[in-house]
Amino acid sequence: MILTKAKCERAALPEKLREIVSDMHGAGTSQQPAFITSTETVSKALDIAKSLCGEGHIILVTGSFYITGEVKEILAQRAYCPG
Repeated sequence: MILTKAKCERAALPEKLREIVSDMHGAGTSQQPAFITSTETVSKALDIAKSLCGEGHIILVTGSFYITGEVKEILAQRAYCPG
């Protein structure tokens, strides 16, 4: 699980999201993810995800339309300017 913040003034901070995940686990409502990290930008989160995944693996992006929109923009830019 990689926590990040959208480019939106109302976006929750990754630290706050980490607290929520921890509280959910403490309440026994969910399993604790095997790996949790956070970063301040969607671009960095995507880079971390790509570094953790092997060829042919799928990266699942969830969250707000702001997060998914940023990912779509990043992937479109990288498709035109690889490297």
